[in-house]
Amino acid sequence: MPEPDTLPLVVDLDGTLCTSDLLYESFCVLLKHRPWCLLLLPSWLTKGKAYLKQQIAQRVSVNVRVLPYHTAFLDYLRSQYIHGRHLVLATATDQRLAQDVAEYLRIFHMVLASDGTTNLSAERKRDRLVALFGIHGFDYAGNAPPDLHIWAVAHQAIVVNASQQVQAAVSQNTEVSQVFDPPPGRMGSLARALHLLHWIKNLLIFTPLLVTLRVQEGSLLWQAGLACIAFGLCASSAYVLNDLLDLAADRQHPDKRKRPFAAGALPLLVGLIMIPLLLGLSGLVSLLLPSAFFAMLMLYYAATLVYSFVLQQVVPLNVLLLAGLYTVRIAAGSAATATWLSGRVMAVSTCLFLGLVLVQRNARPGIQP
Repeated sequence: MPEPDTLPLVVDLDGTLCTSDLLYESFCVLLKHRPWCLLLLPSWLTKGKAYLKQQIAQRVSVNVRVLPYHTAFLDYLRSQYIHGRHLVLATATDQRLAQDVAEYLRIFHMVLASDGTTNLSAERKRDRLVALFGIHGFDYAGNAPPDLHIWAVAHQAIVVNASQQVQAAVSQNTEVSQVFDPPPGRMGSLARALHLLHWIKNLLIFTPLLVTLRVQEGSLLWQAGLACIAFGLCASSAYVLNDLLDLAADRQHPDKRKRPFAAGALPLLVGLIMIPLLLGLSGLVSLLLPSAFFAMLMLYYAATLVYSFVLQQVVPLNVLLLAGLYTVRIAAGSAATATWLSGRVMAVSTCLFLGLVLVQRNARPGIQP
């Protein structure tokens, strides 16, 4: 049998070489630039996951240069390539996106990927590799439970970004030659993704009670508190959506590239689930409040959608919108507590917020709504 380092090294892409998933990466690009195509997703999915991936990949362009690659593992692969090892990229990602990654990295001698008909994962990937290299004729680098099928027929295993359970399972049947731990910074990623620090803006909901000197009324404070929670959940849903739409841009920003989704510290699927979940929880909390508050909540969310999809790069208009969203919080406080402020107070507050947004925009472009 040949020495281990002369065997081909087969590398998984999603979750291994790249800490993100190219299916969800391409889905987020589709959502940002062609949201109407979401109506076609059920039809595509009925023809299989491989077909779905192909249709999305044909309609978008993912910036593979800024993907969150596992840097330590990538350095290892480059070293193996320099020493003449045969590297194979084998992935369930669509062929077009996998080829883009291979052309950018320039270290792979062969690319095996889904082709619109066959979703190259688990047993299908295993059978393809055995047909090419034979049982125990290759080493395999992976990260997830589906990769156990491939490790079972590989000569040696390289475990990347895997949980302790996966590491234990693979070591039972295959010799593990290398382990690359997940990149640091995953702890607390969920809290950072929610942008909890921005919840402080929701204290504006208490403004009507302060102005009318009714903060001592416990029932109104309770209602304002519920409104604050509902607004926070709604805002977090909008923040997560905005982060998923701006992945490529955030990854090229010195500070925003550290955000959990941009950095690959949190799976994009988690974000896609969080968006409707947070919005739904916000709606449930709002059921405990007057219907006028729910109307203000939906107005706020609709405005954030306009910001994310249309006005984010239109500076004069998005500044006005951001200032208006501060005022919406005050109006929501009035609606939640039936404590209404005069039009003059609302106008003055809007002007103050406009000045605040202009100062923030000048000091820190790309502020959150």
